[in-house]
Amino acid sequence: MDSPALPYELLFLVIENIDSSSVEGHRTLSAISLSNRSLRFACQDRMFKDVKISYLGPSFAQDMERGIDFWDGELTTGWKFRDLLFESPHIRPYVERLTITILPSLNRPQGHIASSTSATFSLYDIGHLLPNLKKFLTFQTGPFGWYSVSERMRAFFVTIASSVNELDLRPFRLVPADILSECHNLRILHVSSVDIGEGTSAGNLVTKTKLRGLRIGFSSLDNEPTTTWISTPQSPLDISELLSITCYNSLTLTRGLNTLLAHCFGALKELSFYVDLYGEDIADETEPVVDLSGLLNLQCLTIRSNIRARDRLGEMETIAANFLSIATVLKSLPFGKLQRQQLQFNLVLAVIYLEDFDSKLATLPPWSYVVDVLADNRSSSRISEANVKIRRIQRQNGPVHVNMTTAALTSILDKNEQLKDLRERGLLSYHVF
Repeated sequence: MDSPALPYELLFLVIENIDSSSVEGHRTLSAISLSNRSLRFACQDRMFKDVKISYLGPSFAQDMERGIDFWDGELTTGWKFRDLLFESPHIRPYVERLTITILPSLNRPQGHIASSTSATFSLYDIGHLLPNLKKFLTFQTGPFGWYSVSERMRAFFVTIASSVNELDLRPFRLVPADILSECHNLRILHVSSVDIGEGTSAGNLVTKTKLRGLRIGFSSLDNEPTTTWISTPQSPLDISELLSITCYNSLTLTRGLNTLLAHCFGALKELSFYVDLYGEDIADETEPVVDLSGLLNLQCLTIRSNIRARDRLGEMETIAANFLSIATVLKSLPFGKLQRQQLQFNLVLAVIYLEDFDSKLATLPPWSYVVDVLADNRSSSRISEANVKIRRIQRQNGPVHVNMTTAALTSILDKNEQLKDLRERGLLSYHVF
């Protein structure tokens, strides 16, 4: 076969920048791979580096006390990928990231091929066939109780946990702490809650795993013991060199987050957490505000919130109080000790069921609390960029995401003169998501 008209270096660069996660990207890579042997290997490396497969699982509404099974089904892709690995073993080393999606099923599927209680369940084979697997992630609606899952499935997760660099255990509540003590390669952990257990003690620990990233998603309000435990001598996790912390939902207790920050303030570069703006004050009145005063190396701060606003006075007061909390968090930053343009700030808002969205978005939240901090000379010189990101959700036979252009959002938020002034000065940008 003739050599390609373009140099290989340029073709490899093109291949590297194709979005392999999209259908169109996959088709493009497949087409290029037919050209010759060298391009085929490069394309297969891109196509199989990040793999997503699916299984059937129980609906969250089901009675979890009966135990939880997962299944290969006629329309799921786990068993198909397992068969591909057997048929084409040369692609096994390409896979570095595996994401598992659990599709909820109200009843035991009639066309299932194998369940997680069986040794023939495809996921078990897949785990043994990927020598270079570094990231094992999950995506589903759980969480499920750890001990409600079959013993065979739990053993699989223990084995995977001992080898990967990034592990997602958020689908499970009360993951035993001793599993984490065996994760010597682990650098990024996603976890919902941990079962500390009576036998866990500092004396039982031989080595500690140095985490670089922690993603916390709590399933209930009893989450503080887990966050507190992660930062104690009883934990097998060393968080002193954490570079990134993400809190996935709005139920994170602030005092637990402050405890984590106190143990990694010298290293942390990225922080993302929620301030609750549901229109109902579910937080303890004694909850402190998140304190960022020790984060001298912070480079990216993301505060996520949900605004659910109707015309009841109490809800309007709650929104005002929470915007004030956001401003207070920003004021706690050590701006005097940060470098010029060191920090990126993102305020991410999901606006839920807001009536008269076009007119109220610019006036309902007390934007001045946040704008005053961003416009202050002391802080503005330290912020490289500030972004307001809006997601609009309306009711239409259930919650529906409303598509909106950046231009439309700009015309709405520019009705607030303070926001408009910041945007025109280049200190603030609007985005939709």
